[in-house]
Amino acid sequence: MDAPTFPERDVRYLDWFSREELVELHGHNERRRPESIVDVDYVVKRTDFSAEVPERFDLVVANHVLEHVADPITWLQQAAAVAAEGGVLFLSLPDRRFTFDYIRPESTFVDLLRAHEQRLERADFHQVLSALLYHRPVRAPDFWDGHPEELEKKLSNRRFSVPEAIERAKSISRRYSGVHCHVFTRDSFERTIAELEESRLVPWRLGEIDEVADGNNEFHVLLRTPDQASPGAVGKA
Repeated sequence: MDAPTFPERDVRYLDWFSREELVELHGHNERRRPESIVDVDYVVKRTDFSAEVPERFDLVVANHVLEHVADPITWLQQAAAVAAEGGVLFLSLPDRRFTFDYIRPESTFVDLLRAHEQRLERADFHQVLSALLYHRPVRAPDFWDGHPEELEKKLSNRRFSVPEAIERAKSISRRYSGVHCHVFTRDSFERTIAELEESRLVPWRLGEIDEVADGNNEFHVLLRTPDQASPGAVGKA
């Protein structure tokens, strides 16, 4: 959004929101730089976004996107549809062990399949409820700085009671929201991708996946189409 991976390269940006909408949504967030939010080439408010993207790309990048997607299976199918032959997909994903999702149950292949069968276009009531009920006020440094008593205190501090979370989830789920619809660890995502590949629901296979770096909260994934025998150089289509 405000920190593109390739700021000086010939790239295209796709988002649910336009630049103006993103500025309005995040302009008061002290962790964002509104002046650096990119111009969005494709503003698509539908899950089958490939229908509105005529170009095809050798490299598709999605940093901290997939966890916000209600139906990741459809999203991965659509990402493949905008990829050129032999294209690759690069993902950055938060590992719940180092985020506010620490106590939240991990998403499984079954969860993703259910969301896909329901054709979810935005976070549903249960996804929003999970995000609200299990949120804890912790960030990556809390897990790396070696203060277990302080960490334990934060992990016991919930924002909403169960009734409050239910009522808020009912309201929020009526519109598009930016909650984490799904939660992974590095290992659970590797397992889920393998199950998705086995199911043949998505045209990707795992190429590489790294560990969470010290002090960080994310892992990185490179997905390849099944016909790619080995890693190779990538560029713009």
